[in-house]
Amino acid sequence: MDPVGGALHLNSPAIGNYADYLLDEIVPYVDANFRTLATGKRRGIMGRSSGGYAAIYHAMTRPGMFNAVADHSGDSYFEYMALPEIAKLHMNLARYGGLDGLMEDTRLNTPKSQAFYDSISILTWTATFAPNPEAPHGFDLPIDLETGALREDVWQRCLQYDPVRMVSKPAYADALRNVKELFIDCGQFDEYNLQVGARLLSQQLRKMSIPHTTKNIPADTGHALPL
Repeated sequence: MDPVGGALHLNSPAIGNYADYLLDEIVPYVDANFRTLATGKRRGIMGRSSGGYAAIYHAMTRPGMFNAVADHSGDSYFEYMALPEIAKLHMNLARYGGLDGLMEDTRLNTPKSQAFYDSISILTWTATFAPNPEAPHGFDLPIDLETGALREDVWQRCLQYDPVRMVSKPAYADALRNVKELFIDCGQFDEYNLQVGARLLSQQLRKMSIPHTTKNIPADTGHALPL
């Protein structure tokens, strides 16, 4: 487990080089030890939640490595996904006496409250997108610790990793355009509002002429339930 307690499967000096582990160690190991067709044209990637985000992120940033991509309830449209959690962070950290207290609690085998999981979720997100070796624990917080207000500079750094924004960049769009199958879905009543992100991501993909398949799950499903 990394120091923050979670991971988005990307490289970050604050939590570890998860992308290198997945793409440069696990994939070659599988190809070397199992009967695979060891080529990007025969390889797919899929995931759910942070894994769904990682699937589409790696497809964009490692062109040619995957030819089929499935993003199930992946992080997107950070305004709706992250800001509600960021707004609660100051209050939740206060329950632990601040960031140091929360980080210490991640090491304890004790029952955890919803405030703990909410905090770890958004701190993992920030540690991935806003690492800073000079900051306590190796990453910048998205809030001012005195007032709880949003830190606009950190927020803008994180927004650069939003798939809704990323797909508008030519290099990333080209990478997805060369994927044979791209699938996006999300529960209709996702508690992190990711159904909105899925729709906006699909809209942006259409604008960029990137073929894909998308749908909302029509049942009473949220993020924590199986798709």
